[in-house]
Amino acid sequence: MFKKGSVFNIKFSQNFIQSPKLAKNIINLLNIDHNDQIVEIGPGNGILTSILLFKSRKVIAIEKDKELYLRLKQKLKQRFKDHNLELINNDFLEYPLHFLQDYKVVGNIPFNITSNILNKILNFKTGPISAYIILQREAALMFGGSRLNTSKETLKSILAYPFFDFKIIYKFHKFDFSPTPKVDSVLLFIQKRKTPLIDLKDEILFKDYIVSICNVRVGEGIWNNLFSPTQLKEMNYLGLIFYKGIYHQLIKSIMESFKIFKKYLSKNKQKYVVGSVNKLKREQLTIIKINRTRNDRKWYK
Repeated sequence: MFKKGSVFNIKFSQNFIQSPKLAKNIINLLNIDHNDQIVEIGPGNGILTSILLFKSRKVIAIEKDKELYLRLKQKLKQRFKDHNLELINNDFLEYPLHFLQDYKVVGNIPFNITSNILNKILNFKTGPISAYIILQREAALMFGGSRLNTSKETLKSILAYPFFDFKIIYKFHKFDFSPTPKVDSVLLFIQKRKTPLIDLKDEILFKDYIVSICNVRVGEGIWNNLFSPTQLKEMNYLGLIFYKGIYHQLIKSIMESFKIFKKYLSKNKQKYVVGSVNKLKREQLTIIKINRTRNDRKWYK
C-alpha cells in the first residue's frame, strides 16, 4: 500500500499529486461518464486511477516504471476487484492507439517527454476524442497558442490548430506535487474537432507548408517564392503583417494564407514546401545525436 506523502520514483521526472481531495476535485472537472473508455498515462501511485475507475466504463492505465506498476497492481487488486481495469507495464509512446475508438486520455505526464506525448495524442486519425493532461504551463502555451490567451503562435500550435482545440481548466500550486516542481503546472483540456478546419487529404501538404513558412520571416525568403506580388497583397488584406515573423501573425491569417497557397498551387511552388516536415525531423534527430554523443559516445548502443 502506498503511503501518503512518500515519493516512490523520480526516474522518469514525474511529480505526483499527493492529496486525495485535490485528486477528486480534478477528476470532477473532467467530462467523463460511465460510458467512457479512459487511457491513463503514468498512473504512478494510482491516486487518479482509483477515482477514474468509479467514473468510467474502463481504464487502461499505462505505467512505464516496473516498480510502480507492481505496487499499483497490488494496490488496485485489493480495492477494485470488480472494476474493469487494464494495467499495462509499458511506455505510452510505444503503446498502439489505432485499435481504440472514441476513447479519452488522462495523464499526469513527465515534463521531460511532454512534447513526444502530446505529438502522439495530437494525431487526428488515432488520437483521443478528448484529453486532460497535467503538464508544465509553458508547454501548454506552446501547443495551445492563442487559444490559451497568449499573443504568440508557435510551430506546434499552428500545426495542431485545424484538428484540436485547447483550454486550461485548472492551475496548480507547486506544493500540490511531490517532489515539488520548479515550474508552474496546469490541467490542459484538449478537444478533437468534430470536423477539421482543413480537408484531411491536405493534411500532409498543410504541415509541409506551415513548417516551411515558420523557418523564415514573412515577406522574405520562401514567401516571395510561393506568392506573386498580387497574391501577397491579397494576403495582406486578409490580415498578414509583412516583415514580421510568423509567430506574430493571427492564426486565422495563417490559415487564409494556406488557402491562397492551395488556390494558386503549382508543381513549381510545391517544390519549396514538399518534404519540409521530414527534413525538420532529420534535423532534430541530428541535434539529438550531437547532444547525446557529447555525454556518451556509445549512446546508440
